[in-house]
Formats: sequence, C-alpha cells, structure tokens
Amino acid sequence: GRILKDTKIGNFIRRKIPNHEKLERTLREHATALLFLSKFVAYLNTAVVVLSGWTHMPIRKFAKVRAAASFFWFTVFGTITYLGMSGYALIDHKKFLRNFEFVVVGIILFILFGSKWIAKKVLSRTTKLEERAEEIGKRIEKKLTDNP
Repeated sequence: GRILKDTKIGNFIRRKIPNHEKLERTLREHATALLFLSKFVAYLNTAVVVLSGWTHMPIRKFAKVRAAASFFWFTVFGTITYLGMSGYALIDHKKFLRNFEFVVVGIILFILFGSKWIAKKVLSRTTKLEERAEEIGKRIEKKLTDNP
C-alpha cells in the first residue's frame, strides 16, 4: 500500500474510488479495530492490510494488532473445531455425512443451474414491467394530448 500510493496505480485507484479521502480518514481513526476485525472477514482482510500501508500506519502498531488478531482468530476457530470434533463421535457420522453430501451436491447444483433459471425469471419480469410501464405511459400521454 505504501509503495503504490504515489504511482500510476495509486492515482488510478484515487480516481476510481469515490470518497477515498473519507475512507483514509476512517481507517486512520479506527485503524486498530478495523485491523483486528478484518481478520475475520475474507476479502476485507486484504483490503485493510493494503490500506494500512497506504495511510502510512507504523509497522510496530500494524504487527502488534495483526499478531493479536491472529492469536484470537486461532483461539476462536481452534475452540470451535475442537468442540465440533468432540461431538462428532456422539452422532451417527456415516448417516450424517451421507446426508451432508446430498446437501452440498444440492447446493452446488442449485448454484450451477438454479441461479441461472432464477436470473432469467427475474430479468424477464423486470423487462415485462418496463414494457408495461412504457405502454401505460403512452396511453396517459395519448389521453392528455387528445383532451386539451
């Protein structure tokens, strides 16, 4: 982030991102919280790391916050995994995993085929609504011009 700021790429980013000054100010004001919480959000994590360099955050502060966030992240997800695996022996895992496989395959099939079908339906409804609105608008305009 620090290296990119005064380059062609940095100037391009400044032009393309609306309110980049407000974004930089917000990051400076809430840097610690954003760095810590971004560890738990996939793509926000990368953006906040780059923007931290962009706003010239001191490396010591950055390293301390990232280390604390990583430790907390590992503790939380390690605990969740441990608790999940300790309960694994108590369930009928063969039946559970078989059902889970069906759910995963169903979700994948829905994403591949169902989302395309839903998008077509939504877009066709939008198009029909637009056509209907234009038709009504023409009727109203005709009535207004016919009756002065």
